[in-house]
Amino acid sequence: MKYLRAIWAFMRRRPLMSGAGGIVTLLLVVILGARLWINSDGGRAFVLSQIDGREIGSLGTISAEGLTGDPLNRMHLNHLTIADSEGIWLEANDVRLKWTPRALLSRKVELNLASAGDISISRRPQTGASESAGGGGWSVELDDLYIGKLALAEGVAGPAAAFSVAGAFKRGKDSILTAKLDITPIEGLGDRFKIDARRDAAGQFNLNAEGAAPAGGTFATLLHLKDGQDASLSASMDGTLEEGDGYLQFQVAGEDAASMTAKILDGRLTANADVNALSLPLPETVQTLLGSDARFVLGADIKKNIASFDVSASMASGMLTAKGEADTKTRTLNGPAAVTLKFTGLPDLASLDANLSLDGTLEMEGDVPSYTGQADLVALDGADLPFRQLTGPVTVSVTPDRIPFQADLIGEGVLAGNDTVSGLLGKQPHLVASGAYARDTGVLTLAPSALTLPEGKVSASGTLATQARTLDIRGTLDQALRSLPGSFGGRAAGTFRVHGQLSAPSIETSLTGQSFSGLPDSAQPLIGPSPKVNASLKIDGKAIRIAKATLASAGLQLKGDGVYRIGGNSALAFDFDQTAPLEISGNAFDLGAGKISLVGPSDALVMDLKSSDGTFHVASRDMEDVAATATVTLAGDRITGPVRLTGNFAGEALDVTADFARADGNMVIDNISGNYGPLALAGRTEINKAGDLIVAINADGDGLTTEDIRVKNLRANASIIKEGDAPMSLVVQAQGSGARLKNGVRLDTFSADIKNNKDGYDFRASLVSTQESFPFDFTFSGKANLSGDAPEGTFSLSGTALGEKLNTPQPARWRLGDAPDLNGQLDLLGGEIKASLSGSGETATLAVDVNAVDFGALFALANLGEVDARLNGHGEFKPIGLSPSGSFAFSATSPVPGLDTSLSLDMTGQLNAKVFKLNARSNYGKDLVLVADAALPVKPSATSLVSLDRDQALSGQATLKGDLGALQSAALAYGHDIGGRIDALATLKGSLSAPAYQAKATVSNGIYEFGATGMRLTGIALDAAYDDQTFTVQGSGRGDGNGTVSVSGSMGKTSTRVEADLTRLLVYDRDGDIARLSGKVTVTEDDDGRLAAGKLVVDEARVSLDNLPSSGPKAIDVRWTDDDVSASEASKMRQSLKLNLDIDAARRVYVTGRGLDSEWALDLTATGTASDVRLQGEATMVRGSLDLAGRPFIFDSGKITFDGPVDSARIAVDAERSVNGFVARVQVSGKPSNPVFELSSTPDLPQDEILSRLLFGRSSIDLSPVEAAQLASSIAKLSGRGGGFDPAAQLQSALGVDRLSIGSNDAGKAEVGVGQYLSDDVYLQLNAAGASGSSVEVEWEPADHVSVTSETTSTGENKLSIRWKKDY
Repeated sequence: MKYLRAIWAFMRRRPLMSGAGGIVTLLLVVILGARLWINSDGGRAFVLSQIDGREIGSLGTISAEGLTGDPLNRMHLNHLTIADSEGIWLEANDVRLKWTPRALLSRKVELNLASAGDISISRRPQTGASESAGGGGWSVELDDLYIGKLALAEGVAGPAAAFSVAGAFKRGKDSILTAKLDITPIEGLGDRFKIDARRDAAGQFNLNAEGAAPAGGTFATLLHLKDGQDASLSASMDGTLEEGDGYLQFQVAGEDAASMTAKILDGRLTANADVNALSLPLPETVQTLLGSDARFVLGADIKKNIASFDVSASMASGMLTAKGEADTKTRTLNGPAAVTLKFTGLPDLASLDANLSLDGTLEMEGDVPSYTGQADLVALDGADLPFRQLTGPVTVSVTPDRIPFQADLIGEGVLAGNDTVSGLLGKQPHLVASGAYARDTGVLTLAPSALTLPEGKVSASGTLATQARTLDIRGTLDQALRSLPGSFGGRAAGTFRVHGQLSAPSIETSLTGQSFSGLPDSAQPLIGPSPKVNASLKIDGKAIRIAKATLASAGLQLKGDGVYRIGGNSALAFDFDQTAPLEISGNAFDLGAGKISLVGPSDALVMDLKSSDGTFHVASRDMEDVAATATVTLAGDRITGPVRLTGNFAGEALDVTADFARADGNMVIDNISGNYGPLALAGRTEINKAGDLIVAINADGDGLTTEDIRVKNLRANASIIKEGDAPMSLVVQAQGSGARLKNGVRLDTFSADIKNNKDGYDFRASLVSTQESFPFDFTFSGKANLSGDAPEGTFSLSGTALGEKLNTPQPARWRLGDAPDLNGQLDLLGGEIKASLSGSGETATLAVDVNAVDFGALFALANLGEVDARLNGHGEFKPIGLSPSGSFAFSATSPVPGLDTSLSLDMTGQLNAKVFKLNARSNYGKDLVLVADAALPVKPSATSLVSLDRDQALSGQATLKGDLGALQSAALAYGHDIGGRIDALATLKGSLSAPAYQAKATVSNGIYEFGATGMRLTGIALDAAYDDQTFTVQGSGRGDGNGTVSVSGSMGKTSTRVEADLTRLLVYDRDGDIARLSGKVTVTEDDDGRLAAGKLVVDEARVSLDNLPSSGPKAIDVRWTDDDVSASEASKMRQSLKLNLDIDAARRVYVTGRGLDSEWALDLTATGTASDVRLQGEATMVRGSLDLAGRPFIFDSGKITFDGPVDSARIAVDAERSVNGFVARVQVSGKPSNPVFELSSTPDLPQDEILSRLLFGRSSIDLSPVEAAQLASSIAKLSGRGGGFDPAAQLQSALGVDRLSIGSNDAGKAEVGVGQYLSDDVYLQLNAAGASGSSVEVEWEPADHVSVTSETTSTGENKLSIRWKKDY
């Protein structure tokens, strides 16, 4: 009790210490309890449950039974097996283990005893991939090892065998070490191995080892010796770290395969090893690298903690040296070690035909070696590598999980076999790269790296998975294009990505050009400065699969896809759309849109091209609807196949085919054939690689019709031959007849000949025309000498034009080159024009003199009357150099015959380094003045003639003011009369390549008369303007009899609308015939052409048949012409005008003459064109009569039907008259221009007999001479051969009434009738018959087809009639 009380008092005084002590006591109690429990049956059962069924990596599953003893000291297992997926492969009995658990606290496994009575291995286990747990810094000590019998079944390691195994490994204090292993055969061929190594506390060491591997035995099988080979091992070492020696010898088949000697003297270790790798059981690659005479030498100071060492190796694949210091305790390098390597084994090690040299240092940071130094990779002679040498510093580290690296390399001979790429990379491209290789996953990660080129840079980053065989590299590119072939300028920049499987990578790229140039001037606008290229493709073996490829440039869009197979069949297809023309020598070529396909094997690839909707602009003319097709085969450098080009050029269809062939630098375009309109084309062209040229072209046909010329007959052929240094042979011959130019000039015959001579060419052209308006016959000939320093020659012109002689008195001389020269004179129109160019450089002078040239013939040609005007003047220029200068002045004055006025013209010009200024003033009399001036920009040249600058701004202005009456004499010559005041202004802006015109004009108090119709307008007020290719007009005028007309609207490139309003306008007034119109006409234009549409009302019209041409003989003015100007030839302002006009007249269209007195109503539609009017509809007679010898025939019905041209109209008019029971009928038929009158009667009588009975009531044989004459006059009226004196018609005109008739009534009494319209639908007529009385007749037409007639006679008789009439 006393002790308990003391303990309790201590706990009260020291509660914390008491609590800690209590916890420690509790833990000791728990540990002691656990230790006692683990040695109990329950504890052993628990340990056995932890062993039995446990997986041991990839070796299988443990099964154990019969655990006895103390699991924490000495324990025993009766039976243990290991099984894999195929069953038990290892079985052990009587397994004993003694160990020390507390050693685990020092990360050591200390086994005092490990033994087994027997172990049987029946087969090799089915091992798979497993994760290594790693050593983790643990050590193992085994005091005693004993296996009574280790039995290996046949196939485990050769034939069946059994061994006893005994060994021990003990490490004591003071570096005492004992290690033994003895493998003794029990069964088998006698394989054995024994090693005994000892070291005592004084540092004395001793090692003896020997082994034997009989041929075909267990060890020979494990060493992979060849069949029939045996091996033996012996080794011995003895001494201390201060002094000692040793050796090792390994023999195969009785021959030394490896041997080593070592000696320690004063702590310095020297070791030499000789290896015959060809005799060792090594992989073939290692054997090749080491060779049969490899030698390794090591020198090291091992008695110090810091040991310096020097290692060298000589082998078949090179040499290695390493020199440095190492810490003998930590077994690590002490600082960097110098390393050099000359290695020639890359072809065998990595299939890389190159030699590797290293010269740097090797460092160890912990367990991580790192190399830093120079690397040099040199390709072997004849190696198929993309480089000749790569040199530069590299840094490579090797960690357990990754290998980071950095490289800064200079390349030489990179892709030297490809001129294009090597030129791009330059002589020494510079690569700076960094990244890391993950050893566990095999993924190489490339950090942002850069390849610097002479004029560009490529940056890239991404990953390369060597195990998954995939990659994903992204980067950017920026490169100057002048490094590429073709003298391109500018840069290309963009992005790229390479990803996917290494065997089939996908590539995407997007590049944009910057200031791209270098194409021919004609082709450069097609691509522009910033073309864009996008491509997405996949490389699958020898197949390049293009998912999408596009080119977007200023004038070309290209898009396509397909597969290209190297050595196989390819299939590529591209769509293209040319959006801008290709300019070549002033001509433009636009193929439009189309497709390009490439199909077939790479050695016979077939390219098919098809395009449509193209346009070529050649010789200032458009070739439209161009379609091109080509099917050519690409076989190596040979290109062959047919080509075809079709289109419409200058109004004629062109269709040409040819066979194209190019091989070995030679090109042939053979079998050229086709048609240009009616011309048959044929020819051949050949150009060889030496530059020799052969061309032969023929054209032959009749009836060629283009926009510029029509030729009845043309024959032409040309041949060109150029071989070697010989002069070019050129022969051109052309001749034809019946040509007509667009300007109206006709050529009856023409011919041209060009052929070469020994120094150059002779040429001659002859043109003949007999056309009345512009006859000429002249010949142009000359020579061109190309053999001197500069082209030179002569030319002559002789002949007549407009009946005037035209010739050069002597051949004119010309010369080109640095000192151009021209000296010639042309005599024409009674005067002469002289021109000369002499001197060189800035002193060259061009002079032009015009003396007494009579251009009055030109006025006569234009039907402007006779003018006696002679042009005189002088011009002199210095056109070469950066400061050109000069001026000219021309003038002429001529009186105008018949007028007190004159025509004057003054023109002057001034040239300087910037502009060529032109001024002109022309007076037509005193009252009409034209003043014009212009400033044209020029482009001077230090070595050639000054030229007009087509891109710089120009300016110009012209005014026309005065009285248009001054032009009256000229207008009258064309059947017009004009007058009034005009004030017009025109301006010119823009540039010569894109001029902009503006103009406006005002006419006041104007007069116009068209003599052909008698239409006359006065008081004309007109405002017109032209701007932006649009002509606008607004004006009005007055006609005779208070008629008016107004016009307004515009005509433009995209739309046209002009409206004209007419109010009782007198449009025709000739020989008593008149026509007045009212209504509105609108002229519009669309893609189908120009159209005049509207409605016109005929207010009044009078037509006398007597004014129509008679049916007698006529003098016909016949002029032969083959003109048929198509719509395409007509100018915009002179296009054919289509018609769609409604023409109506309720009445008041009077047709008289030849005894006819009629009134008509019209309902017509005019269609067709202004030059070919077509009418549809009817003209219906309102009332009418035919007077024959004073006897009236009242028409019952009348109709004129129109259905086409006016001349095709047909008349159908009937009248009937009864006299004394005799009934006669008059029928009018035929054309309106030539009506035919026919008489019929009951009974049927001849026409002259019918007239006699109608007029005089008796037969013609009973007529008096006066009556017979009257009968003949009536017949003449009906036939249209003349009516003689007609006082009735003259009296009607004098009275101003609508109708006047003089004849007889139904009773045969004389009667006079006068009629007048009181309004549009009320007609009044008075009839007087002398003693027989008079009457008043009123007709009212309240509605169409209905008329009410009231008649009152002087006898008081009244009549009222209602008539309904319908024409069918």
